[in-house]
Amino acid sequence: MEIYIVQLLYLLRPVLNAELVNWRALGFGLFELAAILLFLALAVAFLLKSLQKRRQPVSGVEVWAALLIVWITISYVVHVDISSMSTYAKLVIPLFTYVLLKRILPDRGAHVQMVFLMLIGFLLPFIMSAVTTYQGEGLRSISYWTGLERYGGVYTGTHSMAHNAGFAMMSTVVYVALRKGQNLPLRWAEILVLATVFVLGAYLLSAAHVRNVYLGVVIFFAVTLYYYDKRLLALFVVSAIAFVGYSWATVSLIFFDFLDPPDLGPDLDAAGSGRLSMWTWALEAWRQAPLLNKFTGMGVDIPMSVSQPTYGVFYDGTLRPWSDPHSDWLFILLSLGLIGLVLFVSLFGSILQAILNIPGKERFALLGLFAAVVAMSAMSNSYITRFQMGQMFFMLMVYVDLRCIETSKKT
Repeated sequence: MEIYIVQLLYLLRPVLNAELVNWRALGFGLFELAAILLFLALAVAFLLKSLQKRRQPVSGVEVWAALLIVWITISYVVHVDISSMSTYAKLVIPLFTYVLLKRILPDRGAHVQMVFLMLIGFLLPFIMSAVTTYQGEGLRSISYWTGLERYGGVYTGTHSMAHNAGFAMMSTVVYVALRKGQNLPLRWAEILVLATVFVLGAYLLSAAHVRNVYLGVVIFFAVTLYYYDKRLLALFVVSAIAFVGYSWATVSLIFFDFLDPPDLGPDLDAAGSGRLSMWTWALEAWRQAPLLNKFTGMGVDIPMSVSQPTYGVFYDGTLRPWSDPHSDWLFILLSLGLIGLVLFVSLFGSILQAILNIPGKERFALLGLFAAVVAMSAMSNSYITRFQMGQMFFMLMVYVDLRCIETSKKT
């Protein structure tokens, strides 16, 4: 029974990332609540699996994930007056998901089947978003500086659609690599699903105009192809240069504040929607925090975006307010403190080590996805503050901790 619950999770998680209804309760949207219910069902599946009393070794990733869950809980309790329960849940659910799946899935072969279900789950929201975008619906914003239209499809915004599209495109390549690692050819049905998801993902990504995801996809293909086949990497670079040259009119609008920064301050600060200024404000907020809060954090909560933080104003006489740093790693530093950041870095370090320990070539695709996620999380709100993206990332990365098919058959 537990394997059916896991299948349902992989199939529905991409569907629940869309925003087909606007009903909200307890700080969550309807689909977010449905995702939480799926997670609770996964916990039940884990309990059913544990009744078999079959011991499994504890991996390094599990240890760091458990330590991080404990620390997030401590930080939330210590700063409960300024923390958010919904943010707490969004931070710990992806970590719990990894641990539970590692304990439920029997081997890597079963996991690859789940990844295919995840790709199928992208079809419905992608098709709906592609249709609405083609019809000129789902327009989320128009750039004040360039007039560039940005679409969000059936997702809450352009960034949500772009991150789902980018992740799905990268996941199709990872799936092909995992299947090759099993020495199994792709069936026609798989090829059809992979091609549809990849093409629709590319179309939606082009309509959303989210530069951070563009960066992540480029890093993914660059890292994957560098280790897999340098001839393909050369072809990718030539194709990318040709595409940029052909689409320069649109590219120049998308990256306008890098090529010709508007009057938002010094040129370098204005680049990337003022990223350097936001990062500077975030580090200054952490530097000015009381010593205890430098280590324990300043509240498990996702702050609102403001044009500039207000220094000199205190909450309860202890903490300075801090604005959205537009960087997941800085968000961890501010919300969970230096200890939380060290634990997160250690968790990702253990995942990297597990990837490098995989003997097959599929590790190159996983390494490319890992590098893309780390980079996107550093440059913007990506795979930590967007908990659904983090959950899918861990759902895919649990492969590194599972047993090979041959090993599981012998046992």
